[in-house]
Amino acid sequence: MVTREKQVLAKLLERPAFWCFFTIKEVHGDDFVTIEDLFSGETHLIHSPALYERIKMYGSICKNYLSLMWHDGEFLCNIALLRQYTLSKSDLIFYCSLFADRGFTGNASDDETSLNDIINEHYAVFFSLDEISLLPPSMRGEYELKTTWQPFTLEEFDISRLEGIWDSIPLGAQDRYDLNELGEGLDDLPYQELFDLAPPSWQGCSPETTPVVRWAS
Repeated sequence: MVTREKQVLAKLLERPAFWCFFTIKEVHGDDFVTIEDLFSGETHLIHSPALYERIKMYGSICKNYLSLMWHDGEFLCNIALLRQYTLSKSDLIFYCSLFADRGFTGNASDDETSLNDIINEHYAVFFSLDEISLLPPSMRGEYELKTTWQPFTLEEFDISRLEGIWDSIPLGAQDRYDLNELGEGLDDLPYQELFDLAPPSWQGCSPETTPVVRWAS
């Protein structure tokens, strides 16, 4: 093993890499950017030609970023794919809570699951989030359209009591149910035609891009 590799490993042992969900605070020259960790509230100086280029290309369209970081002296470097999202802090907190065995608020306390734990243990499933990572915000005139996730608790829940055919997918400590086929009792849903098995507007699309209703419990 060469000296440079040993130095990198020694630094990682001393200050381990960590996942950071961040926003841009200030852009400097020479590929340096000041960022704010949206969960810890800490600010960092990062050297990242990739991030610098993204900012030049997209401006403020993609508001927040997620990447694996490591300390390189007085600044950070991203050492994984640089992902960009229009999701807010509260959006990602809710999404992470679907994987967290001990709850997740983003505060990184010893009593709850950390962002590092969630991504490292559920990497492939977690980054199904990439399906929406590069989409610019939807606009109607001057207004940005939002997607809202609202958690709630039911005293009793039995998916078999609902109409239609649902697929069950485990997500950490919870389950996600995808509605794949309507039942007779759902024929009066608004815009029901969107859920036809092969509507004209979706012909040729893969199953992954077909619209579904999702219910997490």
